[in-house]
Amino acid sequence: MSGNTDAVVPTEGTRQWINELPDKDWPLETDWEPYYIQDGKAVGGFVEVHTGLIFATVHGVGHMAP
Repeated sequence: MSGNTDAVVPTEGTRQWINELPDKDWPLETDWEPYYIQDGKAVGGFVEVHTGLIFATVHGVGHMAP
């Protein structure tokens, strides 16, 4: 999980790191897409699903995303 306003470990850097792992065996199942909160009225962040790995962001959160 990554906050999309994280200046220490930016989201795009984490996505790039995941895609560059040398022994990665995590085929992409669902490409980068938004997920919604508040009964589908607000974007909560974005998620990318691989086999064995889910990477998600939290909209409006920095480095300490819970």
